[in-house]
Amino acid sequence: MRRAKATLTSGGRLALGVALASSSLLAPACGDPAGSEGGTETGGASSTSGDPGETSAGVDACAGIHVGPARVRRMTPLEYNNSVRDLLGDATAPADDFAPDPVLFGFDNNADAGAVSELLAEQMMAAAEALAAAAATDLAALLPCDPAAIGEVECGEAFLRAFGRRAYRRPLTDDELARLLGVFEVGRADGGFASGIELALQVILQSPSFLYRVEFGMPDPDAGPGIVRLDDHEIAARLSFLLWNSIPDPILDAAADAGELGSAEAIRAQAERMLADPRGESAVLDFHRQLLDLDGLALATKDPAEFPDFTESIRAAMAAETEAFVRHVFFDDDARLTTLLTADYSFLNSELANYYGMPGAAGPTFTRVDLTPQSRRIGLLTHGSLLTILGKFKGTAPVQRGKFVRQQLLCTVILPPPDVEFQPPTIDPDATVREKYLEHSVNPTCAGCHVAMDPIGFGFEHFDGVGRFRATENGFPVDASGEIVGAGAIDGPFDGVDELAHRLAESEEVRACVVRQWFRYAYGRERDDEDACALDGLTASFDADDDVRALLIALTQTDAFRYARAQGGEG
Repeated sequence: MRRAKATLTSGGRLALGVALASSSLLAPACGDPAGSEGGTETGGASSTSGDPGETSAGVDACAGIHVGPARVRRMTPLEYNNSVRDLLGDATAPADDFAPDPVLFGFDNNADAGAVSELLAEQMMAAAEALAAAAATDLAALLPCDPAAIGEVECGEAFLRAFGRRAYRRPLTDDELARLLGVFEVGRADGGFASGIELALQVILQSPSFLYRVEFGMPDPDAGPGIVRLDDHEIAARLSFLLWNSIPDPILDAAADAGELGSAEAIRAQAERMLADPRGESAVLDFHRQLLDLDGLALATKDPAEFPDFTESIRAAMAAETEAFVRHVFFDDDARLTTLLTADYSFLNSELANYYGMPGAAGPTFTRVDLTPQSRRIGLLTHGSLLTILGKFKGTAPVQRGKFVRQQLLCTVILPPPDVEFQPPTIDPDATVREKYLEHSVNPTCAGCHVAMDPIGFGFEHFDGVGRFRATENGFPVDASGEIVGAGAIDGPFDGVDELAHRLAESEEVRACVVRQWFRYAYGRERDDEDACALDGLTASFDADDDVRALLIALTQTDAFRYARAQGGEG
């Protein structure tokens, strides 16, 4: 079951838009360019170029350790599914049916949005019961011992020590082990050894120590007041949930137990090992799934009369193309942001290639296909998945396409001025999309905000609402000229997505935004003022090498990864 999304801002309001142009171009109702998201949320627009500078800190200001506040993070549905798979060998993905998590600052793993409703609590209880019951039917695959050989109590204790250690991502305390043994004995007395194991499993899978990551850290006299250094088990959990969306493996557990994760070098070595593991795809694909809102493809409704060739099979093929492309760029190519945005290849099967009107793919298997200039396709921005998500029922959607670039690639927000009352004009049904949206530019109520989005969105007009290239619209040649306004050095006119993609790939603002998006995803929270030094370092490094894979490793090397500031602590 697909999880729906409820996008929130820090004020709890529906996020209606993205950032805007320089203040000189804004309507009077548009906001000041300062704010936690690179702009205010009081209505109107804010400057994209102000966002990276917001995180800037001087060399002297970065002396010592600077970290944001600690957060208690609950498992996401993906993390839950992967964890029970790795613990129990259960691949049924029960969390797919959990109540959806809200999306905050673009991602569903933000700690501030992880409240548990009564419905979710009931669903997690039902999942724990079902998982425990299934596991109890094949104890031989689960137990580290033979109860007939060493005794049921002894084997039960050995199991609880080993399983609890993995589930809680740390050794059990004596009190925890005693309580679990008590639960085991109740179940064993009622229904035998298997029932005891089943009941104990239910308790473990509903424990806050399994469902949450609570980080107490340890005192560090060199860290500063109110700051603690995470212990080895907490570091291991951060690594595994960041890179695998799951619990640590035995190698990482052993390193934590041996106290071998106390240095940045040791953490880097583990991160590189884990990213090279096939499970390393999890975070990369999940990040891009959310950044691109790829779940929206399954819900995109299109007019069958207008788009008769857009079938469910094509929809699935579009999703497969984007996943194969991201996976290849990150793990088999150079992992550069430039390649993601401007690659001259994609992955197609014959059905999708024919749909796009392109040669070069044969059969049902997705293979790499070089993109010719005639295809007018380039990188992620011309994937059918994204263009379909950012399209309307019957046509294109310049506002949504421009908004995507501003919000996801330039990290700025825009909200409409308060109490806007606008009566839509009468539109000629035979007009082009560009002509229909002209009112946004000439109406002062709209222009202050739409000048940042619409001109970017017009650059996508060669692609219809279901991702196919078109040369004409309503009998007129398509005009795909566009303009970037208020985004710093990349401002100016462009023609088509190919020019837009190259402009974005060269942008320091875009690279700074990608760093910020990965920061949000990796740490499960929005930046804090104390994170400025970490973001400065990450941004400078990424701006130099453009390597997203290196960025992901670098996220494990910051103070924000190894330390935490307690709520209310002095940083």
